[in-house]
Amino acid sequence: MRGGLSVRRGFAASLWVAVALSGCTTVGQGAASPPPEDRPPEPERPVPDVAGGWSGFLSVEGQTLDGTLEIDQTGPVLIIRFDAPGFGLTATGEGSMDADGALSADLAYETQCPGVARLQGQRASDGLVLEGSLRAEDCTGQIVGSFAFKR
Repeated sequence: MRGGLSVRRGFAASLWVAVALSGCTTVGQGAASPPPEDRPPEPERPVPDVAGGWSGFLSVEGQTLDGTLEIDQTGPVLIIRFDAPGFGLTATGEGSMDADGALSADLAYETQCPGVARLQGQRASDGLVLEGSLRAEDCTGQIVGSFAFKR
């Protein structure tokens, strides 16, 4: 009986060492996943390219301002110029484009009543249309409208 006790103790000790060395993972579950801080970051999705010239309009309070957008783009950062020659209006500013095609921009304009127009919109999945809403604020208060531009 004494020999059997020794074998059982040896088996128990081996089992304990195996569990301790396994990192306390559940049998059949494999190694534990690394903690979040040790995981590699998710790859960044590319931002859609919207650089170049666009033609279209801004529509505010029932008035349509036909014009062009000229966009310079570095990654998600946009430098934008809107020209509406028929109205003698130019607006410039900065904005951003995210990986889902969402556009956000603030364009300052200098008229008798200078102000800022905030554009919030979306690039169409075909890449040929930018459209959305705008909210402008100047000495007359706030006005809302929409915009649409095509390549």
